[in-house]
Amino acid sequence: IIFVLIITGGLAVFFMNGQNTKELASRINPTIEENESAAVTEITSSDNRFMFQYPNSWTLSDLTTGSLQGKFGKILQSWTLTSSKDTNAATVTIEIESGGSNLPIDDLVDCGMKTVSCDKIGIDDEQFIKSVANLNSGAQMITVATFYDSNILRGTAMIPPGPAQENLRQEAEAILMSFHFVEK
Repeated sequence: IIFVLIITGGLAVFFMNGQNTKELASRINPTIEENESAAVTEITSSDNRFMFQYPNSWTLSDLTTGSLQGKFGKILQSWTLTSSKDTNAATVTIEIESGGSNLPIDDLVDCGMKTVSCDKIGIDDEQFIKSVANLNSGAQMITVATFYDSNILRGTAMIPPGPAQENLRQEAEAILMSFHFVEK
């Protein structure tokens, strides 16, 4: 009887351990599904000092013309990203402008409206000013800005209202948070 109990107990422990091992392995190494929308593209500025990433599901337009004037100076480089071709698409505009080096960082975004929250944040170990505005239409506008070299970098996301707003906001913020500076 003792021998049968030992064998039965040993088999029970063996099968339970095997089941726990499978469960643990599925938690440590979850199945990764290939998802094209999760893939990203990296863009580098013409001065090779600034980079950002965006999901491949978004569309990029390089709007650099060399003759446009921005809020603070001449626009050196400009991109617009669009989440889809749908009329209810989110957009992210990224601009590198010359000038403004004598301004405090707080002046790079509009923090004067009562529906705006402003904070200083870190992106890639650089200090940025970030504003989040909730517009009367229900849309959200997120702007981040900083100085680098003698330039100003601004990224502005416009997220439309609707059921996809939270998902679009997360994607747009991921683009803004992907900003990366390359050392000279």
